[in-house]
Amino acid sequence: MIIKKHLSKMNDYITEAKNIYIMMHSDSDLDAIGSAIALYDYLEKLNKTSYVIFDDKRMELGVKRVYNTFKDKVNFVLSKDIEENIKSSDLLFVVDTSNPYLLSNVKILDKFKTIVNIDHHDRGRNKIKASLAIIDLDASSTCEMMAEILDITGAKPSSTVATILLAGIVLDTNGYTIKTNEKTFHYSAYLMSCGADNNEVQYLLKQDLKKYIERQKVIAGTKVINGIALAKGSSRRTYKREDLAKIADSILLFNNVQASFVVAKLSKAEAGVSARSYGNVNVGKILSKFGGGGDEQGAATKTKDFSMNELYLKLAEEFKKL
Repeated sequence: MIIKKHLSKMNDYITEAKNIYIMMHSDSDLDAIGSAIALYDYLEKLNKTSYVIFDDKRMELGVKRVYNTFKDKVNFVLSKDIEENIKSSDLLFVVDTSNPYLLSNVKILDKFKTIVNIDHHDRGRNKIKASLAIIDLDASSTCEMMAEILDITGAKPSSTVATILLAGIVLDTNGYTIKTNEKTFHYSAYLMSCGADNNEVQYLLKQDLKKYIERQKVIAGTKVINGIALAKGSSRRTYKREDLAKIADSILLFNNVQASFVVAKLSKAEAGVSARSYGNVNVGKILSKFGGGGDEQGAATKTKDFSMNELYLKLAEEFKKL
C-alpha cells in the first residue's frame, strides 16, 4: 500500500526532471547497489537520462561483482565530478538510507531542489530532507521495494537485474531468517519468475575466506549483557560496514541472543556500529543516541566523536540499563 500511495507522485517528479541522479549509502552492500541499478533500469525504460553516484573506493566482493557487470551499462559517476553540473530541474533519488551522514558526500544534498527517498529503515532524528519519502518499515529491503515498483508498473526487469534484486533481499534477510514476511516471499517469487538465477545469487553472496576467519575472531570475543550480544573488532585493523553487518547477522543466530551489536574501526578517525534484532530490542532507537539510523530489526551508525573503545563501553552501559 505504501508504494501504491506514493507511486503517482514519484512518477510526476520523474516526468518533470531533466536529469536524474541516484545515490546510496557509502560502503554499499547488495541491497544498496541492487536497488540503485533497478531504479536506473526503471528510469531507462521511461527514457530518462540518469546517473548512479558511486564514490566507494573499497568494495565488498558481491558489490564489486555487480559493479563490474554493470560498469559499461550504467552511468556511474563520482559526486565530486557532477556537483557543478546539477541544475534546479534535476532530481535526486536516495536509496537504502534515510540518514544523510551515511552518504559519501552529505553536501551534495544541498544542490538538489527535489529529493525522493526510498528506504526500508526508520528515518529517525537524522533524516534526509526529502520532497517525497517512500518508507516501508515492513519491507525486508530496498530491493524488495524496487521489485514491488517494477511489478506494479509492469516494468519487468531483465534476468540480470532480477538476480541482483533477489541477492539484495537474501542478504538483508540473512537468508530469510529476519525481517521476512509474506510479501518478501511474494516478491522473491516474482523475481524468480523474471528469470532471477539462484545460483548467481549464491555466487554474489560468496565470502572471502580470509575475511570470514577475521569475522570469526570478532565473534569469539562476544559478551552478552541482558540478552544483548556485544562484540568488538581488533584495534589493529579497520573493517567495512558490511563486515560488521555480517558479524551481527551471525551472532543473532545464537541461543539466548535477542539482539547483536558489533563495534569496530571503519577508518583511523571513524568508528562504526552495526546492529541486528528479532524485534524485541529496538536497535534503531539505541543507535539513534549515537547519530545512527535504522529500525527495530536493523540499524547502523558511524562517528568521529567516539573511539571504538568509547562506543563499546557506552553501549555496554546502555545494555545494563535495560
